[in-house]
Amino acid sequence: MRNQDWYDLGDKVQNLVQDAINSKDFRQLNENITRTLDRAVRDGGEVLRNVFGQEFEERSRGRGYTRRTVRRPAQPEQRRNAETQLQPRMQRMLYSRTGGPKAQGIMEIMAGAVLLAFGGFTALGILVAFFSGLSAGSGLVVGVVMLLVAGAGGFVLSRGLRLNRMVNHFRWFCTRLRGRTYCEIQELSRYVGKSEKEIRRELCYMISKGWFRQGHLDSSGTTLITSNQTYEEYQKLQKQREELQREQEAEKSSMTGSDQEVQEVLERGTHYLRQIKESNEAIPGELISEKISHMETVVQRILLRAKEHPEVIKDLDKLMDYYLPTTVKLLDAYEEMVSQPVQGENIRNSKKEIEDTLDTLNIAFEKILDSIFQNEAWDISSDISVLHTILAQEGLTRDDFQKMK
Repeated sequence: MRNQDWYDLGDKVQNLVQDAINSKDFRQLNENITRTLDRAVRDGGEVLRNVFGQEFEERSRGRGYTRRTVRRPAQPEQRRNAETQLQPRMQRMLYSRTGGPKAQGIMEIMAGAVLLAFGGFTALGILVAFFSGLSAGSGLVVGVVMLLVAGAGGFVLSRGLRLNRMVNHFRWFCTRLRGRTYCEIQELSRYVGKSEKEIRRELCYMISKGWFRQGHLDSSGTTLITSNQTYEEYQKLQKQREELQREQEAEKSSMTGSDQEVQEVLERGTHYLRQIKESNEAIPGELISEKISHMETVVQRILLRAKEHPEVIKDLDKLMDYYLPTTVKLLDAYEEMVSQPVQGENIRNSKKEIEDTLDTLNIAFEKILDSIFQNEAWDISSDISVLHTILAQEGLTRDDFQKMK
């Protein structure tokens, strides 16, 4: 298929959909797209006529489009809860008792407050007396000493407050873990109301003090792991992931430019297909689900064909650049409309227009799938023609047998 045909047609379809999404007016979308494709069939050349002609001519005569009934893909099963529930004995193995640090923090708070108050007020009184001429020079020295005492008291007080806060946060973290042996720092950050950077610094302190007896942070610093066994499992998975990544990079580096192009197109197509599947799961309704499921099936077959026969990749540029992104935009808009609490007339009409447009896109996708089998059909016809010629030369056709009789 010629690239210019696809570019012109793809630009028009994408602009129609984008205008409808921007204006929130889908009333004429399907009609406009159908009219554009009909005009392309009439004026766009033999290639487009071969790809889209028959169905759109029937559509313009009012015969419509008969949709295949495709069963909706089964909903994905819920993931099993793999969290390890810890018994009290196990908790004692993982978490240190913090009664001692808690008492130490309270004592430092009290001692620091006393020293700060005593040293501060004493120093203040002495300095006032000195500058008022009621105290000798030795009083100034005592005042300075008392200021140092007050400073030491302030330091002890702040350390006690920090230690007390750390103990409280440690207990909150243990509560939030709910018996799990791992937890994302982001979750703890939201729970405590502190930044992830602060939580990460606190966790490092707690691990260094042995409060988490078997505590670790993952390599990215985003997850707390409280069990050596869980950490070993994480390291194994991380090692496997790194090995897989190295293999993929080695495979990519060994690819030729053509292989990389094929891989990139397949990855893009798989990405769009995944988005279509997610929309299908999120959008309720059996009718719309059948349309989307049919689209999934056709796109999946196109990608499979492209994987088995990379030579057809050159015919899929506009599918990737225009039609699949346009489909995703329409499904996103439909999903947003479905989520509205009040389904007014405008929303219902827009949803109906998008549903009709999906029928139009399904026709296009089916014809694209058919077109990429065209060369193989020609090869088969050529082989059959050659076979008939050989059979005729050998006198092995039906007419030859009748003559022999």
